[in-house]
Amino acid sequence: MRNITKYVVAGLMATLMTTGILSAAAFASTKDRFASLDTNHDHVLTYGELTSNGCKLQHSIFNYADENGDGKLTHHDYNSNFSLFRRCK
Repeated sequence: MRNITKYVVAGLMATLMTTGILSAAAFASTKDRFASLDTNHDHVLTYGELTSNGCKLQHSIFNYADENGDGKLTHHDYNSNFSLFRRCK
């Protein structure tokens, strides 16, 4: 019975992922998600990088997460406010 349950769960997850209900990004670590959004690989995220990658984010939310106000999010800024970036791919 245990093996059947494992296959049912795997099949359900595969179905959810192929239909777009569940994305592979949901399983990615914050480090991996940060790296995928950092398109110019400078180890910081700008508002432009986020929005050009499909993030639906208001500038005020970005400014809130930007702890030192320099217009860039470090991995620490991103990780500390990760729940604000759920709508990013």
